[in-house]
Amino acid sequence: MFEKITPEQAGVSSKLVTKFVKTLNDRQCRMHAIIMMKGDNVFFETYYKPFTQDYLHRMYSQTKSYVSGAIGLLVGDGKISLDDPIYKYFPEKIHKELDIRLKSQTIRDNLMMRTSVRPPYWFFTDAKDRVEEYFETEPYRYPGLSFEYDSTGSQVLCALVEKITGLKLIDYLRQRLFNKMGTFKDAYCLETPEGTSWGDSALMCTLRDNASYGRLLMNYGNYKGEQLINKEYVKEATSKLTDSSLSGYNSLADQGYGYQIWQCERNGFAFIGMGNQITFMFRDSDILVSVFASDQGFDNARQYIANGVYEIIDNASKTPLEEDKKAYEELESLAASQELFHVNRRNSSPYSSFVEGHKYICEPNEMNLKWFQIDIKDNKGVFKYENASGYKEIEFGIGYNLFTKFPEEGYSNMVGKAKSKGYFYKCANSGGYTCDNRIKIDIQIIDKYMEQYPQLLKNKQEV
Repeated sequence: MFEKITPEQAGVSSKLVTKFVKTLNDRQCRMHAIIMMKGDNVFFETYYKPFTQDYLHRMYSQTKSYVSGAIGLLVGDGKISLDDPIYKYFPEKIHKELDIRLKSQTIRDNLMMRTSVRPPYWFFTDAKDRVEEYFETEPYRYPGLSFEYDSTGSQVLCALVEKITGLKLIDYLRQRLFNKMGTFKDAYCLETPEGTSWGDSALMCTLRDNASYGRLLMNYGNYKGEQLINKEYVKEATSKLTDSSLSGYNSLADQGYGYQIWQCERNGFAFIGMGNQITFMFRDSDILVSVFASDQGFDNARQYIANGVYEIIDNASKTPLEEDKKAYEELESLAASQELFHVNRRNSSPYSSFVEGHKYICEPNEMNLKWFQIDIKDNKGVFKYENASGYKEIEFGIGYNLFTKFPEEGYSNMVGKAKSKGYFYKCANSGGYTCDNRIKIDIQIIDKYMEQYPQLLKNKQEV
């Protein structure tokens, strides 16, 4: 697996792949990595520095699709039936008489997100056990009726896998699948406070690891002639079993849903995670495209990515194209030169003396900033501020990323929601004047958690 071929050998134009990459860059999508495969061969691959081929990246909700694979293994082994009521597997987690609607909810309902409850977001509750909290939630409807996104329902499925197997999710998948495939050697999963793998959000693996799992499902669970996952289960899991939108097509995720796996246009299916961790799989053309990114808050980015992928699929040939040496060399040069997005603006403006070196007192705000100050010298700036936790500084590059540690302490590390004393997120910071009277400072968290903290600071001339 992962033998290198040219796009033309895969029936794809190098020029079209170049267009895809440049379009995402031009639209300021926060891309981290891209891989494109025809069969088991790679026809394009790039990593946006500092990301590399070996980087273990957060999958976010792509993790749910791995939980589905583990459920498929249990079904194939006869350990569970998809029509089993799911509550029966967790008597120790249930401390009250359940409503009949929750009692009738099956494993299949959880897989298809046609569940009966709307559990609160666990980061904002006092619950120490997500499965217990799930069964404490009062149902609002009967299960099996229609799709409604239920992330905690996926976590319950992960807890089911770990309870039955006695293994962590990644260890079970490694034992049954990945050791045979030669991938996921260093992968791991963050955990929830009760000690279960964070199965709805937190698998950490490489882009190639993720692509290898996508290829396995494209082949209906078969790897080199060995049926690793029940074929009928994979067929169902990757097909449209329920509508995922009641209001028509509004986004990538509105094409339908299988077992923790999305449908997409062009008769494809997809794993989709927050921030645009997306894997597109098209059996008709035997093409897989997987991307890592961090586009939280950039709603259009997902559709930009999808549109570019669909254009490649629409123009793909089932037979190789004539080689285009010049276009291929341009593409390879582009792939080798990619860097993480940064603010690409100038270090001064006519208002520099007004903006820089002054302390600005803040009105009450949700970030609890008391004041801030911006200092710029040559090609580097410093954002100084004080909040509830004290005085802090964030250095940033002017027109380039400066890699530092985000100065706020106590965010989660290996366990979700658990504050980690002495742990600071890695971040990439850039800034500059985007016009005469505006300076932008862009902070990207590039750690086990991916996020942006953009600050638009406008002077009084604009206000």
